[in-house]
Amino acid sequence: PFNVRIESDNATFYQINRVKFWEYVNSDQGLQNYVKQYYRHRLSENFSRLQRLTMNGRLGALANFLKDMSLKFGNKIPGTNKIVIDFIVTNEDIAGFCSIANYTSVSRMLRNLKNTDVIEFNNTNGRRRIVIKNIQKLNDLIAY
Repeated sequence: PFNVRIESDNATFYQINRVKFWEYVNSDQGLQNYVKQYYRHRLSENFSRLQRLTMNGRLGALANFLKDMSLKFGNKIPGTNKIVIDFIVTNEDIAGFCSIANYTSVSRMLRNLKNTDVIEFNNTNGRRRIVIKNIQKLNDLIAY
């Protein structure tokens, strides 16, 4: 039921039976605490993301998404204040994460962010990566 995209040449993906997984987790107190902590953290992240999505319009939601991506997958470009998001993400993916009806709206908003010098695009090996040029301008688009 899940779409899985592996972004690494050295990744391993395991699929296990859900019932056996929970039996294993429940048999080990340390693992049980780890899983509970993981779910608490994810729940807190999701509440925070939902709150920011409801407080912002579409542009704010996109800006917030780009900021989250920069925190998780961003690499500072040496000698600059630019941050490259080292994760391939399509406009359709962004639309889904930001609850935007279609990817053409995302394309238009990204183009506007590019024209206002907030972001730029870096094409490496035929893959488009988003580069944040001005994190302050990006933050100004997000209502907290």
